[in-house]
Amino acid sequence: MLILWQYPPHPTPTPPRGRGLVGTFAIGSDVYISSCPILDVVSQGETEEEAKNNLVEAVTAFAISCFERGTLEKVLEQCGFKPVGKEVLS
Repeated sequence: MLILWQYPPHPTPTPPRGRGLVGTFAIGSDVYISSCPILDVVSQGETEEEAKNNLVEAVTAFAISCFERGTLEKVLEQCGFKPVGKEVLS
């Protein structure tokens, strides 16, 4: 069974623009820090694009790790996500 999650909880299927998970911040002139504050995941890169790509990889690894340990639902709930539906995969 697949449970669909949404953040922030919003009455429409697609939250308003600008409420995504990723924020990128430049530090100095040669390092970019990217963060997903909702999940408390941070990464970096030499360019903004590399920082974003590294963050996607870090968030993916975080989610996989939580899933494998059986804590994904609890973590998502603690971060403010709400289940919006269930789908049975065949």
